[in-house]
Order: sequence, then C-alpha cells, then structure tokens
Amino acid sequence: MDGCVYVVIVNYNGMKYLEEFMDSLERQTYKNFKVIFVDSCSPDGSGNWFEEKYPQHETFLQNSNVGFAKGCNIGIQYARQSGADYVLLLNIDTVLEENLLEELVKYSRGEAVTTPKIYSTRDKVNIWYGGGSIDYEKGSNVHFHDERLESRSVSPIHNVSFASGCCMLIPAIVLQKVGSLDEKFYMYFDDVDMSVRFKKAHVRIYYVSSTSLWHKVGGSYDGIRNILTEYYFTRNKLYFIKKHRDVMKVSCHKAAWEILRQKVFKAGPNDKKYVPYILRGIFDFYFNRLYKSSCKF
Repeated sequence: MDGCVYVVIVNYNGMKYLEEFMDSLERQTYKNFKVIFVDSCSPDGSGNWFEEKYPQHETFLQNSNVGFAKGCNIGIQYARQSGADYVLLLNIDTVLEENLLEELVKYSRGEAVTTPKIYSTRDKVNIWYGGGSIDYEKGSNVHFHDERLESRSVSPIHNVSFASGCCMLIPAIVLQKVGSLDEKFYMYFDDVDMSVRFKKAHVRIYYVSSTSLWHKVGGSYDGIRNILTEYYFTRNKLYFIKKHRDVMKVSCHKAAWEILRQKVFKAGPNDKKYVPYILRGIFDFYFNRLYKSSCKF
C-alpha cells in the first residue's frame, strides 16, 4: 500500500548531523515523502540553516526547547492536517539505508507500526536495536542487541512489543486511534509509552530486519547527555509505571526504591555526580512536576 510519508524531525543543535542525514534521506528509493523540521530554538543556528537550505520542506522554529515529545506532536499535527498517510518519527543523528522508507511502508500496509534494525556503528557490526520488548516486571523496555528474531524465521518482519522512537513509522489511522505522544515525558520513555498504547489499541508493531539505519547514539546531547538521561529516565520511568499501572507488575514505590538502592546507595566514585539528578527525578515525579524539568542543567 503506497501513501505519502511525512517525516517528522525534532532538532536541537544538530548542525553537525544535518547534511549527512539529509543526504541519506534524499537517496531513498521511496520518493513519496515530505519533511517536517521542528527546531527547538537551537543555539547553533541549525534551524535557520535548514529553513534556508531546504525551502521545499516545512520548518517550524520554536522560541524555546520544547522537548522531543512536544516537538514530534507539532509535526504530527501538521502532517495529519495535511493528509498524511504515514508519519515517520526519526532522529536527526542517523544515516538511513536507501530502502528504509520503502520497506517500512511495504510491511506496514497502512495498519501496523514498523521500525527497522538500528546499528550503533557505521560498519553495521554493533546492533543497538534488533527488535525489543516491554518489561512489565521492571516497568521499562528492552532492546535486543543481536539477531535472535531473524534466526527464528526467514520472514523479514517480526512481531515485537516495543518500537524505538529513533525510527518509528506510524500509519495515520493508528494515530487517529491512539493519539499523539504524551508531552509530560518531555524526552525519553515517550516511545515506551506509545508502544504500550499500541498494544492496548490492538495495533501490531513489526520489526523490519530487511532495512536499517546507523544511529549515532546520544549524539544530540553532547557533554550533558548523562545528566539529562539520569534525570529524565528516573522521573519518566516512574510516571510511565503510574500511567500504565493497570498492566504493570511493579508499583511506582517499589521502582523508586530500586532506583535508590541501585543508583544512589550503591553509587561509585564516578557515579556520585549523577545522584542529585536521580534524586531530583524521584522528587519531581512525586510532586507532579512533569512536562518541563524544574532542574537547571
């Protein structure tokens, strides 16, 4: 089933990735796509650069860093209003295989969410995502870092319970059913939340092993990535568990205690600098400080 794909990109200081990323996007064998570029007030000027360099695409320049979830929703809303058949959420620090769009659309058939194999190295040696699942015992997600799914079947598509937000093709009919991303997450865990919502809505997620991309993991956050990760992963994991407590096998309190036990009480010399951000993540969750952080990073 063919259809128009709206590629939604949320950018923050991604200048160093843009040209290689766009080159790989423009080499796609599937040509029926449009780009929606949402810039979160990037200090490096990449938003204005993209708008001037690619006037054929849609650019939305924000006055502040709105976060990944809200940035995606800005693009999703425009795509749906413009009659998109599919929305592809895609990280900017990636390089795509030429058949990526073609394969994702082909196996979606207008009804399933599709996601590709994702490598963390350019030489396609290390698999960052080879399918994934939701761990309801711990309230998080699991990436498969090998080819276990391909070894079980000759089919290039595999039913999974978790799709990475790094690259996720969503049919418009699915968005109509499940809605957009939850902006309370701001960044991180929004894709885990979406995956559970897909399951609740009886929408299939297919891992498509016949195509791939290279993801420069964490590249967008540079030196402050670990601080951001520790804070948002802590806060958002607890919010995720609370939101889906009807299917979770762990409580927020038990998960918070486990985070304290593993990451605070057992913190080594190299980890102690992250402890204040982990504690603030727990604190902000319990005081309902969601969507935007109260931290000053």
